[in-house]
Amino acid sequence: QNPEEHAARFDDPSRDEWQKPDEIFDFLELKPTDKFADLGAGTGYFSVRAAKRVQNGIVFAIDAQPEMLQYIQKRAVVAGLSNIKTHKIDHAQVELPETVDVILIVNTYHHIGDRVSYFSNLKRWLNADGKLIVIEGKPGTPMEPPAHFQLTEEAIGTELTQAGYIQSTGASFLPYQSLQVFKLKK
Repeated sequence: QNPEEHAARFDDPSRDEWQKPDEIFDFLELKPTDKFADLGAGTGYFSVRAAKRVQNGIVFAIDAQPEMLQYIQKRAVVAGLSNIKTHKIDHAQVELPETVDVILIVNTYHHIGDRVSYFSNLKRWLNADGKLIVIEGKPGTPMEPPAHFQLTEEAIGTELTQAGYIQSTGASFLPYQSLQVFKLKK
């Protein structure tokens, strides 16, 4: 996998218009001291932007592909961002260096295998009042996942409820994607 090819697509400047990263971070009320995990970070589209928001925090750019992580490391150096830490995971389970306040997963949820088990294991890496944000392509839009990967917001909510989360909120300002926020069941 060539990160440069992905970057041309993932980091196209026109993406900001529909992806609305600043609006997402405003909606999530990111704090400068937050620890933020970008799960399935790809080329670091969200990691780099989050690192600028959490200047006194940490961004863990998490991916299974070493090439993507190397690309993000270079990108962080060029951008002068010392608070991005790359972290390699395998597809089956996430191990993080420490617990975090926010876990963001964008256009990746549908790729995960046994999601109830996966997200159940992920809970231990989320601080007690932390947030899990799931952003997925909506059917009938340019971000629509292939038919066999499509999940409704209700289906995602059901799976994450089974995994031990409660849906706290959602937002509808993204034109091509759903945005759902989950917290840990107390």
